[in-house]
Amino acid sequence: MKERRERTAALWRCAFDFISRLKPFVERKDRAALAALSRGLNADTGFTADMHRYLVPLLPNGISRRNEDLFYLVAALYARWHQLASKPAETSKSFGRSLRELSDKITGGANVNPGIEREFIAMLSTTDREDLRVRLRIAVTRMGREGVGVDWVRLLVDLHWWNRGDRRVQRQWAKDFWGAREKIA
Repeated sequence: MKERRERTAALWRCAFDFISRLKPFVERKDRAALAALSRGLNADTGFTADMHRYLVPLLPNGISRRNEDLFYLVAALYARWHQLASKPAETSKSFGRSLRELSDKITGGANVNPGIEREFIAMLSTTDREDLRVRLRIAVTRMGREGVGVDWVRLLVDLHWWNRGDRRVQRQWAKDFWGAREKIA
């Protein structure tokens, strides 16, 4: 149990450090870097060759191939969001809660946007990494356009646990999307 807690804490630290290392691209308004990273979302492989020069120096040492793919995906999503958003939006919400915020912003909070709900259900149902990448790209693109924040560290950690047998990430996202809500200004 203690070993699992230590591994989980190490994962959160790695995710936090990685996202912290991406922030200078936004702060410097490095459009070339953001464009290179964002292009990974459109590639069949999930990455393009020009992403490597920006991401390889930022990756944790000894990272597994599976986790490396997740870091590349989140970096590409991060870049896409920042290309579209007019101002930074920090949040500590799960991705499910951010999607609900997007839905509420579009509908005025009266009800759930059917298109977002449909995409969200499909996202929660998938175990296929490529399908998940496409659905995340669609959602993050909409969030960026609407200025809805994403907790990038939490997203990276959640994606690490995505295919767990207990599907705890998907259940938490569902609770955050459909559960009791506070009023959003």
